[in-house]
Amino acid sequence: MAVDALKRIAGSSPLARSHRFGRGLRPVARRDDLIHLGSDYGGWTVPERLFGPGSVCYCGGVGHDVTFDLALIERFGCEVQAFDPTPSAAKHVGALAEPRFHFSPTGIWHRDEVVEFYEPDYGDQNFSAVDLHGTGKSFGAPCRSIGSLMAERGDERLDLLKLDIEGSEYAVIRNICEERIPITVLCVEFHKDPGIVHMTEAARMLRGAGFAPVLQDGYDVTFVNEASAAIS
Repeated sequence: MAVDALKRIAGSSPLARSHRFGRGLRPVARRDDLIHLGSDYGGWTVPERLFGPGSVCYCGGVGHDVTFDLALIERFGCEVQAFDPTPSAAKHVGALAEPRFHFSPTGIWHRDEVVEFYEPDYGDQNFSAVDLHGTGKSFGAPCRSIGSLMAERGDERLDLLKLDIEGSEYAVIRNICEERIPITVLCVEFHKDPGIVHMTEAARMLRGAGFAPVLQDGYDVTFVNEASAAIS
């Protein structure tokens, strides 16, 4: 195989994309209070000093793993609002007896409307509003913007917003930045579709809104908005 062809293949590999994405995130702010909460699959790394019993935490995307949500509750004594429109997510959390975990079968989006969620080409979770897997099979579900959810609950700020929402993060990030929603810690799983350019542009948009990346693990990034942290 020609050398140029080999370079193109290597450059399009998941590891290569992750490295290019990481270069676009730099510089990464240093913190000495980062801790990992939850499982290897569903967990996230967050700054420990920024949370406490009164922290307001929204987690978008539940799937079949709420170990991060429950770890937040156990470690800090706070409550968690979790959102996921897929029926299997609702079934998974239905038996939970933790009173500080609150689940809503609602999708997170950039405005309030009913959105079509497309099934993946495997399993019964990770449905996507942007049809990541091209299956064309979908169901409609109610979705809300972050600002709308906060207004309904009387929350003036968020200490944490986690976005693991299968490609919808790009529209939601733009809305967060345009509306200047006060969020201290933002955990985002960036999906490679529509491409590395959109990933790096979204990260730059967040940086311009005051969110500094403090940790990157592949396509999972934890951001901290120091301005919001100072007034929380």
